[in-house]
Amino acid sequence: MVFRKLLVFFVLFSFTFILASQTPYEKLSKRIFDEHDKVSVLSENSIFENDKKEFDTYTSEVERARVLRSDIEEGNSETLSKEYLFVLRKADKSLKKIEHLYFKKLSQSIEEGDKKSFLYLSNNHLSIINKESISKRVCTFYKSECKGSRSQFLDTLVHENKTNEIAYSEQLAASEEYAENLEVISSKELEAITKESKSTRKQTVVVASEKTKDGFTYVASNFFNYRVSVSLKFEKLENFALSKAQPIYFELAANETKQIVKIRHIDKRKAASASPRYSVVMGSASAIHDDSILYRLPFAKKSKIVVSQGFNGVSTHSGLSAYSVDFSVPEGTPIHAARSGVVFATQSIHDKGGFAKKFGIYANYVIVEHSDKTLGKYWHLKKDGVAVRVGQKVEVGTLLGYSGNTGYSSGPHLHFNVSMVDPVSNRLPKSIPIRFKTKEGVVTEPKRGDIYSVL
Repeated sequence: MVFRKLLVFFVLFSFTFILASQTPYEKLSKRIFDEHDKVSVLSENSIFENDKKEFDTYTSEVERARVLRSDIEEGNSETLSKEYLFVLRKADKSLKKIEHLYFKKLSQSIEEGDKKSFLYLSNNHLSIINKESISKRVCTFYKSECKGSRSQFLDTLVHENKTNEIAYSEQLAASEEYAENLEVISSKELEAITKESKSTRKQTVVVASEKTKDGFTYVASNFFNYRVSVSLKFEKLENFALSKAQPIYFELAANETKQIVKIRHIDKRKAASASPRYSVVMGSASAIHDDSILYRLPFAKKSKIVVSQGFNGVSTHSGLSAYSVDFSVPEGTPIHAARSGVVFATQSIHDKGGFAKKFGIYANYVIVEHSDKTLGKYWHLKKDGVAVRVGQKVEVGTLLGYSGNTGYSSGPHLHFNVSMVDPVSNRLPKSIPIRFKTKEGVVTEPKRGDIYSVL
């Protein structure tokens, strides 16, 4: 009986080892072989007539890799496996060069307004077109410049981009990080809000219009205790001239009021109308992340922490929230500052949580503004679990609060990211890639299941 158990264990272990040893080239081979047919189609087009050498090199490397794979499947020679991995790596480098050429040609077609080349490259696309920064640019050009042309792939891409942005906007709106399509009020309404007691006045940003001799002046007031970025656009503007080009982007410090824009009647004898709308996002649009920073894991020293969802996690870490990390920790775990800064905003009154968007408004959190104006966000803290106050200076390792399970959450954990205002939309917060300093070394891409020790 003991012998049988040992035999079964040995067989399972051997099988697992074989699978693990295949992992390096399985990942590479899938990417390389999946793209090969697409690359072959592109190589036939005159757009790439001066790049024949790069395409031929890639094709020959792929063919060699296929031969080696067939030989390995027959004999599984260790020498052939090493050669196979070497050839795959060469093919991967060649593919990256072709991807760069493809991206260059695609960008050129957009910049030059070459719709024919743009549609060809988009419909015969490589996988890099699905990268957020590229797909947004492609969708923008397609919607604005190709109205008379239809592409099933591009229609799908536009739909996916819109769906992802709407879902993200809804989540942000629920957490009070973001609000959009807000209406302008009158100067009298603004005056009434200003007179309200700070203890009862709703924290918000308002834009108000005041009638002048020849038009209107628009003033914005920030009643939040933190900095915000605002985007204002006139959806309808008839018989008025704007003093600035739109959309109009500006920042407001905590409790700041300032004049934004003026509109002037063009012809007072004719009817005129204006319909402005604005959106507000927490933080500064002028933030530039200091990429030299190494972040400490936001827990007590010598702790061992498990990642439950890493960068580009399949559950909720995609799009503008891609560079977020979830750490699986019990409720009540002390949370410490990953980087020094000033406490920007806090919430600790909620005690509800669940894995549905409707729970987003019940998240407790601490947000710290760093010296480069980026924001460190610590989410899902327990009720009454905040240990700092707004305006307080914190150093690396300062106790911020205690973990929980509040808000849009599937279970007890800490959700952490560093964000700035998205430079593409200029109206949504965007998580940014960061590096962590751990006992195991510098971590650039935390993944689900990783275990790290806090220094």
